[in-house]
Amino acid sequence: MRYWAEVITPRPGQLPAIINVGTFNDENAAGSSDSVTNGIISLTRLQGALNGIDTGELTFGSHAQFIMGKMDFDNVPYVPAQLPRTGKVDLVSVAVHELAHGLGISNMVTDLHGSGTFTPAFENRPFGSWTSHLRDDRGNPARPGQVILCNGCNNRWDPQGFDVRLDKGYFTGEHVNEVLAGAMPGVPVKMLADDGWVDDDYMSHIELKNSMMSHQNYRNYTTFMEAELALLQDMGYQIDRRNFFGFSLYGNGQTLVNRNGYFQRNQQADGYLAGQYNTANLGVGLHVYGSNNHIFQQADLLTSGAGGAGIRIDGQNNTLSIEPGIRVYADGVNGRGVMFAYGKEHNLIQRGDVQALGTSGVAISFDFGNNLLGNEVDYRGSWLHIVDGYYDALLPELQGALVDNADISGRVAGKGAAIYISPNALVGNINILSGARLEGDIYSDYAEQDAYGQQRLTQLTFGRKANAYGQATEAADSAFRFAYRGNIEGINNLALDARGGKTSLNGDFQIYSMIIAPGATLSGNGSYTLNEEGRFVNNGILAPGNSLGQITISGAYQQGDTGQLVLEVDGRGRHDTLRVDGHAQLDGQLTFAPQPDWYATNWRLNSQDLLKTDSYSGKFSAVNSVLRSPTLTLQTTPQGKNSWQLSMLRASNAYSQYAQDANARQVGQALDKIVADAKSDIQPLYRNLDFSALMAGVSAMPCRNFLRRLQRHVRKFPST
Repeated sequence: MRYWAEVITPRPGQLPAIINVGTFNDENAAGSSDSVTNGIISLTRLQGALNGIDTGELTFGSHAQFIMGKMDFDNVPYVPAQLPRTGKVDLVSVAVHELAHGLGISNMVTDLHGSGTFTPAFENRPFGSWTSHLRDDRGNPARPGQVILCNGCNNRWDPQGFDVRLDKGYFTGEHVNEVLAGAMPGVPVKMLADDGWVDDDYMSHIELKNSMMSHQNYRNYTTFMEAELALLQDMGYQIDRRNFFGFSLYGNGQTLVNRNGYFQRNQQADGYLAGQYNTANLGVGLHVYGSNNHIFQQADLLTSGAGGAGIRIDGQNNTLSIEPGIRVYADGVNGRGVMFAYGKEHNLIQRGDVQALGTSGVAISFDFGNNLLGNEVDYRGSWLHIVDGYYDALLPELQGALVDNADISGRVAGKGAAIYISPNALVGNINILSGARLEGDIYSDYAEQDAYGQQRLTQLTFGRKANAYGQATEAADSAFRFAYRGNIEGINNLALDARGGKTSLNGDFQIYSMIIAPGATLSGNGSYTLNEEGRFVNNGILAPGNSLGQITISGAYQQGDTGQLVLEVDGRGRHDTLRVDGHAQLDGQLTFAPQPDWYATNWRLNSQDLLKTDSYSGKFSAVNSVLRSPTLTLQTTPQGKNSWQLSMLRASNAYSQYAQDANARQVGQALDKIVADAKSDIQPLYRNLDFSALMAGVSAMPCRNFLRRLQRHVRKFPST
C-alpha cells in the first residue's frame, strides 16, 4: 500500500481508496477491481476512486480486492530492496503486483465458448485504459468484440482478428514511447506462458524481462520499471516518474553519455534540486535494461531513500564507466550504489565516487537476487539454473560471469559492504588500480564449480597498470600504493593476486588463495584463512606489518625462488611475525630489517620468534639483512632447523673512525667507550648516529655540541 501511495498522486481532495485483502485456499494470488462503464469508457472502481469518479456501489465494501493463497511466503520484516531477499515468495511484491491489476492492468477479454476453451475475444463494450492501448503483432489496435488469434487459441481464422500468432503484442502510449525511445514498439504483452501454452489471463501482464508485473516464472524486480510507470501514466495516473528514475536505457548497442542526474524533486515536481538527495523509496538513478551498451556516467546520482540504487544494470554485455569526480551515492537503508542484477559479460570502470553508507548499504553489488515467486520455482545465476529443485538447461544469458571485469581506481565505500558478490553471481576479475580507495568489507558467497569440478574463481588483483580509460592491463604498476583496512570473506571464490607495487592489507581474510607476483610487495597486519585447495604463494616480497606487525596464514605457504620474506626487528626485541598454521615450502630470500632504534651492545634475537610454522620443507637460498647504518652490522648465526640468532655488532672504533680532526676523534673515542654502557638519556643520540648518513665531514660545531651532551656521562676525555 505504501508503495502505491508514494507512486501515484491522487487528485486533490479525494478520499482514500478502500482495499479489501483476503485469503483463499489455492496456491496462488489474485487481484481485481470491478470494471464499470458510462457507455464511452470503462474503468475499474479503483481507477475511479483515485480520479475522483463515483463508480457506484462498492464490491465487498471496497474499490479493489486482492487475495493471497497458500504460497510459501516470506515472513521477514519488510525492508525496501531492489531484489527479492529471501528465496521464498516475496509477500510485498506479490501484493504490489495484485493491486496493480485493480489499478487497471487487466485485459477485457472473455472466452467465446466458455472458460477453459481458449477462444478469446475482446469484450463488446467500451475499453478501459489498458485494453485501449494494446496492439497486435502488426501494430493494429484492439477493437470491441474482436477475436484474438494466437498459437494455441481455438478461434477460427478471421482476417479482422487481433493477430498475435507471433506473440508480439504490446502496449503503446505517449509516455511509454518517450521512455523506450525506439528500443521496442511498446511494452510487451504475451498470450503464451513460459512453457509455451496459452496463458488464459490473455495479455493482462507486463512482459518486460524478469518484471515484477510479468507472468514469467522468474522475476527479480521488486518495483515497477520506468517503462511500467510510464504505462500507468498513459492509463491516466498522475505520477512524477522522475522522482523514481533519473534515466533508463532500454535500447541495445548504444553509446550513452549520461548527463542526467538524480536528485530531490522540487515542489512543482517539474525539476531536480541539484546536489540534494532524492528521498523516494526504491528510486534508481540510472537503469540499464538493454544489452551491448557502453554508458559513460557524467552526472551525480544521489539517493537517500530506503532501497534506493544509484545504478542498476540488467541485460547483457553492458559496460559502465563512472567518470572521475562523479558521485553515485545510495545512502538510504539497504541502498545499492552500483548493482549488476542479471545477465553476463558486463564490465565496470569505476573512476568516480560510489558509496552506500546507510544501514546494510552495499557500494558495488554483483547479485541476481532471488526469484520473487520462490527459488524452488526457478533460480538463476552465473552458470546456474535450477527449475523445480533440479538443475536445468543453462539459458544463454547465464553462460558466463555476470561481470567480466570490474576496474576500480576511484572510491568505493559501503556500510554493509564495499563489494558484495552473491551466491549466484560470478565475477571474472576485480582489479584494484592506482587511486582506488576501499572503505568497507568485501564479501563473496559464490561457490560454484565447473563441469570438471574446478572452482569458479574471482580474481581480486592489486597493482595492475591502468590504461588511459581506467581499464586494467596485463602490465604491473610499480608505482601502485594501496592500503586497505577491512575484512575479506570469500573462501570458495576469491583468489587474491598482488601484481605490482605495494599493497597493505589489514584485517581478517577468508579467501581461496593469495599470490604475490615478482616485483610486488604485500604488507599489513592480517589473518589469512585459505581454502583447502588454495595456497599462499610468495614470488615477490612479503613484509608483515606496517613497520612491525604480524601475518598469520592458516593453510599452505609456498615461497618461490624469486620470493623474499622481510622481517623487521627493533632494539627492544619487538619484531615482525609470520605464523603459518600449516606447511611452509621455503625457497628464495629471508631478509632481516632492523628498524632505526637504540641497539645495546649485547642485543640478541632468535629468528624462531619471527617465523613460526607447523612444518616446513626446503630452505631459504639466501639469508641477509637490510641495514642502512654507518656503525652497525647485523650478524646472522645459523642455529639449525631453519633458525638463526641475530646479533648487532659495532666495531671498536664505530664512531671515531669517521673523525676528520683531533677534536672530532676525541668525541668519537668517547662515543666508542660510552656505548657499552649507554644510559637511557643518551640512547636517542646513539640512535640518530647509528642511522644517520655517514659522519665523514662532520664539522667542528656538531662535535662541540656532542661534547657538551657527553659531559654528563664522562668526567674527562682520554688524551690524544
